[in-house]
Amino acid sequence: MKGWHAALTAFGIWILSSLLSIAYVGSHPLLSLGIAVTGGVALGIFSSRNSRAS
Repeated sequence: MKGWHAALTAFGIWILSSLLSIAYVGSHPLLSLGIAVTGGVALGIFSSRNSRAS
């Protein structure tokens, strides 16, 4: 059960950062890029912490 919770949380982080970066693409492309990169870093950190805990 713990694996599913971690996977769903990582998926939620990915969806949230993707939707936020898409929302700003038209008006502020650099802000959109920053949000996408930050979301990717957060996803990587979250995933690596969960893989070490298992």
